[in-house]
Amino acid sequence: MYLAWCCYQFSPKNFIFNGDYVDKGAWGLETFLLLLALKVFMPQNIYLHSGNHESESCTLVYGFKKEVFQKYGDNGGNVYRKCLDCFAVLPLASIVAYQIQRTVLDPCSEDSDIILADILWSDPTMTAGLSQNDDRGVGLFWGPDCTEQFLLKNNLKLIIRSHEDPDARDGRDGFNGMDEGYTIDHSVESGKHITVFSAPDYPQFHVFSSLTF
Repeated sequence: MYLAWCCYQFSPKNFIFNGDYVDKGAWGLETFLLLLALKVFMPQNIYLHSGNHESESCTLVYGFKKEVFQKYGDNGGNVYRKCLDCFAVLPLASIVAYQIQRTVLDPCSEDSDIILADILWSDPTMTAGLSQNDDRGVGLFWGPDCTEQFLLKNNLKLIIRSHEDPDARDGRDGFNGMDEGYTIDHSVESGKHITVFSAPDYPQFHVFSSLTF
């Protein structure tokens, strides 16, 4: 409710929420429903992005589906499907007033969905160029030179992304931790690349799987 009060008090400023609302704690469903309510209440001021966890494959593996069924029992299937329908229409990113849309729900690493997989599953590195993201088994690593090229080509000064939890940074050469909820990954001539991650941990609903993510 504090989040709702803040958005109301500071309206008509715009608020962008960067995805991964579910699978990151025991209150994923409540978090997502609150954000949907804010979107209905202030449709011109609230922007919701999809993260890689707003997909059927991730919510099966990392706990959101189980969370919904534990909370709604026999009606959990209907609630879960409605959430997936909402996930399917969320944009991946925003540039000022323009949004990039997608039409498929679950990006994978093959065929026509490979671009979506690269957008949702890739991570920054300090090594120049592009390389396969063997840590995840999907997506790419990109270096500071790629950040510079993207900023320069699109006349941007800043890239803000989420996706990587603090533990994922342990042992990564050249990267700081996220004790303050964010870290500057690349600082290049044209601007910066920043990772923001506010979720404290995965929930008790976490289901281990043989899938590689």
